Amino acid sequence: MVSKRLLYISSSGQPWYAKGVSAAEHFAAAPYSIDAIGYNLKKLGWTVAWLGLGDTKNPLHLGLSVSYGTVYYDHDIVADSTNDYTRKLLMTNGFQFDVLITYLTNEWYYLQFAIGMYYAPNAYDDSHSKNVKGEDVSRVIDSDGISKFGLVFGITIGFALPEFFPDATEIRRREREKKYSEQED
Repeated sequence: MVSKRLLYISSSGQPWYAKGVSAAEHFAAAPYSIDAIGYNLKKLGWTVAWLGLGDTKNPLHLGLSVSYGTVYYDHDIVADSTNDYTRKLLMTNGFQFDVLITYLTNEWYYLQFAIGMYYAPNAYDDSHSKNVKGEDVSRVIDSDGISKFGLVFGITIGFALPEFFPDATEIRRREREKKYSEQED
């Protein structure tokens, strides 16, 4: 069985005659419009659907992220004589809270912007050491050491895996694909 289907995508939304205007009034005003053609195709047995801007899926997604792990790192200002005079990498663990804005394309590629803050409760201890006099000295350029609070931002480019994490739209697409492939057999 051959299906006759047409999907019309427009930024104008549903056809204007579908909002209370009769077909006769519509054809008198715009006899060759895409909406009039779609209406006549429906009368001939075609399946016609309009997908407007208000009906489409928004490609921008807002998210929140909370994580624990390394939130800040820096290099020790004093070179290590026991390790070929390299400077040790200082890291401090803590919590990070982010707001994520993600743009997801229909090909499942995404671009994500993140902005947030970190809280590192042990930042002072991780960024200070005792000198020979027993005084606390900073191991980083800032004399106060690593701050307990700080701003973070990031940009991510990636590829989502719809096969492993399908959303409702992907599940419906798979069901339609299976249904139409069974009809063709």
